[in-house]
Amino acid sequence: ESNNSRITEWVPGGTSPVTTRTGVVQPLAIDLLPDGGMLVVARTQIVEWDKNGNRTWAHQSPKVVVGGRRLSNGET
Repeated sequence: ESNNSRITEWVPGGTSPVTTRTGVVQPLAIDLLPDGGMLVVARTQIVEWDKNGNRTWAHQSPKVVVGGRRLSNGET
């Protein structure tokens, strides 16, 4: 939901969302993390939430972000 500045996670075939995160402008990619958290790469920021929906890390970029993900060694 890039133009609505939110991320909504759905179960395939589900009728209601599992979770919704707001305040992310133009999300580009999402990594669902092994611990149940979520890493979101957006146009000007990268944000991580834990499984309870608490923001645990964020990076605001002065330049446009074009991609990103969590690496196997834990770096973003």
